[in-house]
Amino acid sequence: SMAEKGSRTVISMSPSLIVAAGAMKALLPYCENFEDYEINEIPNHWIRIPGSSREHPAFTTGNRHSERASLEFYTQAGSSCYAILPTLGTDNVSDAVMTFYAYSNNSYAIGENARFYVGLVNNPNNPESFDTIQTISLSATSQWQKFIVDFSSYTGTKQYITFKFSPFGSAYSMFIDDLYLSTCALDNIQVVPNSNIVQVSWTEVQDVSSVSITY
Repeated sequence: SMAEKGSRTVISMSPSLIVAAGAMKALLPYCENFEDYEINEIPNHWIRIPGSSREHPAFTTGNRHSERASLEFYTQAGSSCYAILPTLGTDNVSDAVMTFYAYSNNSYAIGENARFYVGLVNNPNNPESFDTIQTISLSATSQWQKFIVDFSSYTGTKQYITFKFSPFGSAYSMFIDDLYLSTCALDNIQVVPNSNIVQVSWTEVQDVSSVSITY
């Protein structure tokens, strides 16, 4: 057999949402490229809890990783703002892997001063229930950087994936773009038999050092 590594791609598609038990849920895989909204809006069925600026987090065209827009977080130092995703269409959030790109032109977004987090809440209207899963710390300013958040070690019951921004030092902006949620490190897996060769291709959702194929 032969395995051919697929290319990394930015996936552009409409988010998949379903209504289940009276609540909107995001089907996996789920992606959000922040393209189809007006300025100062947020994605459908996301919840925005603002800090000092009532219009943030919000859709913006000022900085973006792809296409025409991204999601901007902005608030004053000493306050926090949140963007909360729909609950996932899976029984366990620990099944999820999330990738996205982040950007800032402020040095406070680098290293130990970073105050941008991915975590979980149990009630989208109660940000005080926020549990941090990963701190998003850039290695450089003015460059889009890819982040991977693996929820597999989470053993709690909170179901709402949440971005929290609590700037240090002064007010500044953080941006995210091209968010993708899956239950697997690989997606778009295709198996193509051809004579005595089987070609397997895929798209990496998460950095993968090796893949084992059994047949």
